[in-house]
Amino acid sequence: TAASEVEAAAEAEGEDESEVEAEAELLGYFVLLHADRPVEVSTALAAAPLLAARPAVVQALRIVAAFGRGDAPSLRRALAAAPPLAAACCLALLPAARSALLRQLHAASNGREA
Repeated sequence: TAASEVEAAAEAEGEDESEVEAEAELLGYFVLLHADRPVEVSTALAAAPLLAARPAVVQALRIVAAFGRGDAPSLRRALAAAPPLAAACCLALLPAARSALLRQLHAASNGREA
């Protein structure tokens, strides 16, 4: 599995599990802070492919995916499940998410899609 690959890589590099988890957590925060810049996020994930399967990064990617889809209910659920610091990293995204939701609601009330 991906987790065992990460553990094997960590052992080969001499890192313990807590160091790998800390790196994954930092990568997750980076993903959240740069969610509006997909090229930077893709580059960071490509540079650390073994960390991309870690829970902190997966959770960050769920939030970013919900934001990218303009899916307000999924974004709310993902933010509610996130740790407070991860949710705080997303505060800059909320105005854009609100704007997208308002456009969708306006288009729906006018009988056309957004």
